Amino acid sequence: MIKLVLVDMRDNAEFKGIEEYFLGDLNYCRIKIPPGVANGYKCIGTETCTVINVSDLPHQPNEMIRIDPNDKSIGYSWDLIMK
Repeated sequence: MIKLVLVDMRDNAEFKGIEEYFLGDLNYCRIKIPPGVANGYKCIGTETCTVINVSDLPHQPNEMIRIDPNDKSIGYSWDLIMK
């Protein structure tokens, strides 16, 4: 299993919240992430996980902005809290 986190960073976004998805053998799915939505993931299971990025455009080295996962401006903590 992985925890995938999405944060909409677009200026014109209707929803500026944070979304979490728990994916893997128990919840297998495909998620389309539009440009301008920050994303990150971490493995939360005990087994190896695989994340596949499929793009219909050639990769451009300067198209992605890297954000430190501990950057407080995002307002997200990577600590796993499951209820």
